[in-house]
Amino acid sequence: MKTILLSLSTILFCTSTYAQTFTFNYVEARLDDSEVVETDVRKHFMGEEVGRKMILLNESYVFYEEVSTKNPLPTRVVDKYAIYSSVKKLNPYYKKAVKKNVYTHEEALNRFTKVLNVALCIRYQDTKEFEEFLLQNKDADQLDQIFNGKIILNGLYNEVLTRVD
Repeated sequence: MKTILLSLSTILFCTSTYAQTFTFNYVEARLDDSEVVETDVRKHFMGEEVGRKMILLNESYVFYEEVSTKNPLPTRVVDKYAIYSSVKKLNPYYKKAVKKNVYTHEEALNRFTKVLNVALCIRYQDTKEFEEFLLQNKDADQLDQIFNGKIILNGLYNEVLTRVD
């Protein structure tokens, strides 16, 4: 009887967790990469566009506390660590997925571009519930499914950013 109840509760938890979607507002200005310095763009295995978005991601989520007498070295601070670390975890995931033929290069590029777009668009929004959800799902495959199927961006061009291939 206990095993039946345990298995039923596990099934209910899993289906409710995976059925959950998150809706955020689409902020087009977050995707503007015109300020990125060309010399800072490194070669990324998925191309220059992804390299530019990775720089935008770092500029949006990472900052350094100023040097003071108490702290002689600048301290690196990551805001919304769950989102930032999830995106960073997906970077090598897509590279391995292409090598293992899980995704074609184009599919991986589309999926990772969507992940980066989502992370950039939701940077200044209330994401506490989403961050908690990400902390519960740390596997890269799960993170891929979350970013590419469980997020809806409301805005002018949301069909492009929320399309799941």
